[in-house]
Amino acid sequence: MGLHPMGTFAVMTLVLDLLSRGYKVVITTHSSHVLDIVWAIEAIKRQRMDEKQKIDLISKLLDLPANDIGIADMIRRVLRLEFRTHSFYYDDGCVRARDISSLDPGDDDEIVAGWGGLAAYSGRVSDTVAEAVRRSSDA
Repeated sequence: MGLHPMGTFAVMTLVLDLLSRGYKVVITTHSSHVLDIVWAIEAIKRQRMDEKQKIDLISKLLDLPANDIGIADMIRRVLRLEFRTHSFYYDDGCVRARDISSLDPGDDDEIVAGWGGLAAYSGRVSDTVAEAVRRSSDA
C-alpha cells in the first residue's frame, strides 16, 4: 500500500492482535519493514530473558505502552506464535516458493539471507547513491 514505515508498524500491530486472537493472516508484500518486524519479534523470542523483558522490548519496537495490560496480554500471546515467511521467485519459467522463515542474514542461501531479494535491493540503492557521491567528490 506504500505506507510510511510508521503506518506499516500500525498495520502490523493490528495483524499481531488478530493473530493473538487466533485468526490466520496471510500478508503479501514487497515491504522490508514487515520482515523487519517479524525478524525482530523472532529474534527477541529466541533470547534468554524473562517474558516481561520480551514484552517490554516488543512494546518498544511497536511504540506501544508496555504497562497496558491489554497490550501485554496480546504480546504474551504473540510470543507463543510461529511465523512463516516465504519468498516467491522465477526459475526456469516457473514461479517457485521457498521458506525463508529463519530470516537469517548469515544464511548461505542468498534467498534466505537477502530476505527474498528485498535486502539486496535496499543495499543496491545505498551502494548506487554512495557511488554517485564518490564520483561527485572525485570530479
